[in-house]
Amino acid sequence: MKLTNYLACLAVLAFSPSSTQAKIIRHRRRHGAPMGNPWYFLSGEKVHLLKTDPEFYAPQFNGIKHFELRRNDRNYKAGDYLVLRETKHTARAMDRGAPVTYTGRNVLVFVSYVYQLPGPDGALHKDWAILSTELVAVNV
Repeated sequence: MKLTNYLACLAVLAFSPSSTQAKIIRHRRRHGAPMGNPWYFLSGEKVHLLKTDPEFYAPQFNGIKHFELRRNDRNYKAGDYLVLRETKHTARAMDRGAPVTYTGRNVLVFVSYVYQLPGPDGALHKDWAILSTELVAVNV
């Protein structure tokens, strides 16, 4: 069954090549995860494109940061992938009118765990989540 799904994924990539999709498939194979429906990678349901401030992007890019603190407006789940795209300006500057400009650098990370319950004494607001991440690839 796994081999059949893997071959189906390769067939999909032959018609619609994407380096991000190929890296996701290689990551899943390396960790023994089930390949699942090959169209799942193309639907965008499990790959989230996100803006990231420069100060938070650099540690993720260098492999020393293994989490993301995000508003849980996308219903993140363990098993999702994030493409973190570095912005030229901070979110605060963009709120004040700076244009949304990307630097062209990005990383692909795998979400291995999602913590979304309020912490003790309200340490984590119910609308936010801490995502445990694993670096998969840079500049995808």
